[in-house]
Amino acid sequence: MAASTSLAAWVIPRCSSIMPALRIVASGLTTPLPAMSGAEPWTGSNIEGKRRSGSRFALAASRDKKKRVTSITKSNAQGYSMVLWDRTFDEVAGQYPGIETESLLVDAAAMNFIRRPESFDVVVGSNLFGDILSDISAIIIGSRGLAASANLDPLRRFPSMFEPVHGSAPDIAGKGVVNPLATILSASMMLDHLGMADAARNVEHAVAAVLAEGKVRTPDLGGRSSTEEVTDAILEKLG
Repeated sequence: MAASTSLAAWVIPRCSSIMPALRIVASGLTTPLPAMSGAEPWTGSNIEGKRRSGSRFALAASRDKKKRVTSITKSNAQGYSMVLWDRTFDEVAGQYPGIETESLLVDAAAMNFIRRPESFDVVVGSNLFGDILSDISAIIIGSRGLAASANLDPLRRFPSMFEPVHGSAPDIAGKGVVNPLATILSASMMLDHLGMADAARNVEHAVAAVLAEGKVRTPDLGGRSSTEEVTDAILEKLG
């Protein structure tokens, strides 16, 4: 799937009540396309940017949360692409008067993810900024092993992909210490995307129950349980 047609989305597990849902445009400095006039590759993608920003506002409107969208920018230093980003965000925001908005410089956003994570709802940023912030938010809730992700085509023209934020983690492969919860929560996101909302909630509730009990946890969460033991605990909760 071409990056220009997809929307990478890192969604913080719903079992954490204080963290945001984070949506990241799959383009920017990490996209292997030539830059023009010293600007980032996605500078000219104004129409696509409006479409993607609009989907984030629609998400905020549908969530039973704060109904707030935060834009992550760096227009004080990147005078071409980020200025266009800000202008596009403001233009789309005008179409959603019921949604509260704020715009944060990426360095301030990183600080506020740690200082006041409960204030965020839906966050939109470039792939580069979002990649950094998604790791910060994963650590705040306890471990990167809890953070699920989805690479989505919002128009459903192409298949979507669901996987842990941390990727394959080859350095600990085969050791039995990998936290399986991010993978399981990614499967929950897939079920939700496929319209199987009840099944998705059942998986989330099973994960939340196991975490709340605190009896079975992998080393990244301070426990001594193996990957298989945590997986078995989730399966037991699912019945």
